[in-house]
Amino acid sequence: MTLLEADDRKQIQWLAQASRWAVGGLLANAGPVASAGRGDWSDERDYTPGDDYRRIDWNVCARHDELVWRRPAADADRRVYVLLDCSRSMTTGNPSKFDVARRIAAVLGAAALGHLDELTLLAFADRIVAEFPPVRGRSHWLKMIRFLESLAPGGAPTDLAHVAECLVRRRQRPGPAVVIGDFLSPESDRRGLEILRYHGYAPSGVHVCARGDAEPDVLGDVELVDAESGQAWAAVLGRRELARYRLAFEEFCDSVRSFCRRRGIAYLRVRDDTSWRRVVFEVTGKGAEG
Repeated sequence: MTLLEADDRKQIQWLAQASRWAVGGLLANAGPVASAGRGDWSDERDYTPGDDYRRIDWNVCARHDELVWRRPAADADRRVYVLLDCSRSMTTGNPSKFDVARRIAAVLGAAALGHLDELTLLAFADRIVAEFPPVRGRSHWLKMIRFLESLAPGGAPTDLAHVAECLVRRRQRPGPAVVIGDFLSPESDRRGLEILRYHGYAPSGVHVCARGDAEPDVLGDVELVDAESGQAWAAVLGRRELARYRLAFEEFCDSVRSFCRRRGIAYLRVRDDTSWRRVVFEVTGKGAEG
């Protein structure tokens, strides 16, 4: 299916270009910082107002009367991981939580590629179900979009802890790891974030919620279905029960946010009715052009 309209793709392409200079938002957690000694620099380009003036190559400036900016080699070799929840519970919402999550993954991926980070995308449920292998450079953004369009939610419940263990066992260079999902498997989700944090992956959480999950508008005889396991129960809901449910859902979201904040993990909550421009601004720290 088509993940993004033409205007959305133009905005993401613009973001990939703009991110050559800086990445903020959830990707602001920089990787290792190199010293400024000889041989520790790479990715040379023209100086742009707002760049760190301490990274200007004054030797080149003296010879050619040009301001040239260089990024530390360690920063240039930063790796970014985006983990996308593809479990059954992501099918709810309008648009679905999964479509919202894929769009967020596309924005983050474009920002990372534009910043010349090495990007890895992992789609997961109880295990890693699909992978976009490590790439670097803006030329890969369209392939990334096609990979995201090829994914579909479903199957087993989420097991982020198992997925995180599989990732760290690869012994790859750690880097910012953004987990995008609905966090409806609290015990495994929190353990997974802890595993990533312990192994130096600087995790962030994008909590995608459906308006219908947070504020259901149903009364009377209903069938309640566990979005992760598929287990169903018959129930009779009145206004009092709905009010209790809404309060419980808000408390659940608050518990996810509090867990992340206590451990220094960046957290962002996004609903299926959040505007596209706001999503782009919040996950990257910059608005979309247009």
